[in-house]
Amino acid sequence: MISSVLFGAIAASGVLPLERESCESTIRAGGLAVEASLAGFARGFDAVMRERTGATGGGQANTADTADVPAATDMPAAALGASRSSPGTLAQTVDLGRAKLRDFQDAAYESLYEQRVAALSELERRVCGSETVSAEAARWLALWMAYEDLIRVADLKSRPQRLERIRREMGAKAHEPVVVREFFKPGVDEIAAILPPLLAGRVLAWGKRRGIAALSGGIRLQTTAIHGWLALRLLAALRRFRPSSSRYRREQAAIEGWLTALSGALASGEPDAHRLAMEIAQCPRLLKGYGETWVRGQRHFEALMDSLTPRGPAAQAAGARADRLRAAREAALRDPEGRELASALGLPPPDARVYPIRIVKRPR
Repeated sequence: MISSVLFGAIAASGVLPLERESCESTIRAGGLAVEASLAGFARGFDAVMRERTGATGGGQANTADTADVPAATDMPAAALGASRSSPGTLAQTVDLGRAKLRDFQDAAYESLYEQRVAALSELERRVCGSETVSAEAARWLALWMAYEDLIRVADLKSRPQRLERIRREMGAKAHEPVVVREFFKPGVDEIAAILPPLLAGRVLAWGKRRGIAALSGGIRLQTTAIHGWLALRLLAALRRFRPSSSRYRREQAAIEGWLTALSGALASGEPDAHRLAMEIAQCPRLLKGYGETWVRGQRHFEALMDSLTPRGPAAQAAGARADRLRAAREAALRDPEGRELASALGLPPPDARVYPIRIVKRPR
């Protein structure tokens, strides 16, 4: 175990489908420093649970360019990402999704989410007499529609609740100053994503011609200073223009394609069609994070969607396609590089990733 305390915190966060009893059994089975590890696990688990249920020093914090959004500032995201063992009803999921998407964009975007879920649930009730697929799809749809772009990251990192959380975690007293420095390394593709399609294409072509993946070696912003905070708030203010961005349009098109496949599976009337629809509903699990993480997940997601096209007599049955899709999705979750996914889908393995080595002079 890398860290039993961290293990406990992850288990309690609800981000992964981990039950406390299963985690503790795993620690016992390991046989190494069992009592100390169980105690550490319990401390991490209990601390996060207190934070999630609303319970509740000077220093300096350096935070990397990640979407480390605490549950305290984004409770709908934490609840939507909870364990599949207790997914909640469709109404509960939709309420959480609406709150998250209103926070992400606006009331119109929230309404679009409701319309999409309503159309899907109406079809499932009419065909199958249930809402289980719709509840699962509604959860992943909300998380997908609230994708993390530079605008979203800037918004979350500049919220007052985040600084309060950092102060609390560092144990800073009311009179003690805390300095927070954020590290950003925006890629050309991430910058192009928030631009209109025509301009985005030109920026991407410019970067490709010059072999530039990022615009700088990194930007450090002190968000506890007025200049750093204003820079992030100005970037966050671009939210109103997000529907005109290239990535927004790309994501909405992909979402519509996924919903079409999901509806088609439900309406097919085949044996095991409902099981196939449930597997399709869970495919957006691969879409998470931003930057390279999102690109990799998107590539794997597209491969799964392509695999839904029947190939050969054995693949025509909905049950066979459901089994194949489930195995491929789990392979993609196990292996981010995509080798297991390619094997599961009968595709050639992906090329080995190239990591260039640059030799630079040491500054004097």
